[in-house]
Amino acid sequence: MISKKGVTTVVSLLLVVLITFAIASSMYYWFTKIQTESQEVGTQYQEKTLTDVITELAIVDDAVYNTLAESEACIPESIKMLIQNTGAKNLDISNDSEILVSKSDGTTLCLSKFTGTCRATATGLYAAKQNSGFNANITYSTDGITWTGKDDNVGTYALLSSAEFDNTFFFGGQSNSTDITVDGARIFKSCDFENWYAEVALPQARKIHDLKVFKNQLYAATGSDGGLGKIYRRETNMSWTEVYDCGCDDVRALSVYNNQLYAGTSSAGDIFRSSNGTTWTVVPNSINDVESMLTYDNYLYVGADGGKLWRSGDGLSFGGNWILNTRDDAVTALGIFNGDLFVGTNESNDASIWRYTGSDPEPFWSKAYTAGGLSNNNSVTDFAVYDDKLYATLLSGSGGGAILNSSNDGLDWTEVNPDVDGEGFTTIINFSRCTRNYVKCVQGCDSEMKPGETRALELQLSDTDCDVSGFGTNTEFPFRINIGSSAAVSGRFSKDITASTNDKSPCEYTYSFCNGVCSGGGSCGTIYGVGCVCMAPRPCDGLSPEFSCSIGTCETGTCTNNEAAGICECL
Repeated sequence: MISKKGVTTVVSLLLVVLITFAIASSMYYWFTKIQTESQEVGTQYQEKTLTDVITELAIVDDAVYNTLAESEACIPESIKMLIQNTGAKNLDISNDSEILVSKSDGTTLCLSKFTGTCRATATGLYAAKQNSGFNANITYSTDGITWTGKDDNVGTYALLSSAEFDNTFFFGGQSNSTDITVDGARIFKSCDFENWYAEVALPQARKIHDLKVFKNQLYAATGSDGGLGKIYRRETNMSWTEVYDCGCDDVRALSVYNNQLYAGTSSAGDIFRSSNGTTWTVVPNSINDVESMLTYDNYLYVGADGGKLWRSGDGLSFGGNWILNTRDDAVTALGIFNGDLFVGTNESNDASIWRYTGSDPEPFWSKAYTAGGLSNNNSVTDFAVYDDKLYATLLSGSGGGAILNSSNDGLDWTEVNPDVDGEGFTTIINFSRCTRNYVKCVQGCDSEMKPGETRALELQLSDTDCDVSGFGTNTEFPFRINIGSSAAVSGRFSKDITASTNDKSPCEYTYSFCNGVCSGGGSCGTIYGVGCVCMAPRPCDGLSPEFSCSIGTCETGTCTNNEAAGICECL
């Protein structure tokens, strides 16, 4: 006979077994469910096919490129679309969301997040060499010794200035025509850093002497004839606006000092400044024939004709001028390296580089380099610092020219002569650019979307893994965008501003706009309280009140809802 104690023990063991089995079953169920869900989500990305994904996010209107490139090598900078949450749940559209952009055949164009942060960078130097026949050359180097040509047919005689702005390099050129009213000087940019194209030809400009970034906008100083020197500003839509007409022949140099943009002119002898880039005032007691400007050690330095160098501690009065060499024609370039100021000058066959290493009240200048013996090296045109070395470019009258580098505080210089056709180097710039970005959400990615909510979404595609550059101008191809793991939109990319959308979205998934496709024919319309359904067209005046007037047909006019009368009528 089994004792009560034994029965209790057996029951306890059975309970333990049952509980263990229940826990194990539950764990297996949830593990299987999680694994299945993970596989389902992963499949959407791994197989790169989105045809089976329920479209809970619909494009309401045509997707339009915000910025179109003029070159087939350039991809659109961004795409805008109006989207609506057509599902029953909130959709998370945030910077942590993932986006998968694919072609209709499932080929992935990019898989990214909305953070816009950089994942890979490239560094080096770009230099430009002038050349006859409108074939200025651009060459680059990652070590300062070995140089590789990037573009040997830019489309202008010389590239005189350079600037880095918005992860892009800009070069300022000159007019190819004697008539600048017909063909002004061009500003060149590149989308792939392999080929440059003219973004704009500035009217009545013969040369783009300088480019400078001020308060997150790019400015250009131009020169011309007959008092047509001007300053232009690049707007957010890539157009250029004239912001100042100095009434002089040339605006030679720009520099930012004390949160203001300064502009130096040539024969007029005036220096102008602006706090906003639009309103300009003349600085009293200005300097004649400005050639270069630079902010250094809390002073604004101005290089001028006659080998003169001036400086100002307040941006209003200029003193402390030096004549570096009575033979120097002009101070043509200014640079900073290891805390010292370097000055490049212009003189026939004897361009020089000077170094300033002193302090008030007795500054000390020393000649760091002279181009004596180098045929036709007439001018130091620019400085750049890269990889703990100072680089300078030399311009020649005909043939020659060189790139110099120094690694020991500018005391010794090494000449580098890249195998590039031309007549001397005109500008040099170091670069550190992002080569792989996450997709950046410009607007519309800061919160959850509620069911039925509509919002504008703008995604920046340039400099990301969204490689849509190889499809040619005016070429459309179907695309899909999958946000997160469930919401998707569909449409067509195009290099024109045309874009048809929702060509894949079933009618029932496009409520409340009901602009989806009916595979079996008919029109996608609304049944109030039901949603979007496919139905055959009907006469406008014969529609029942529960139908949307949008599916009604009229011999003349448009079928419109008369809310007061509760009927559909042709108007």
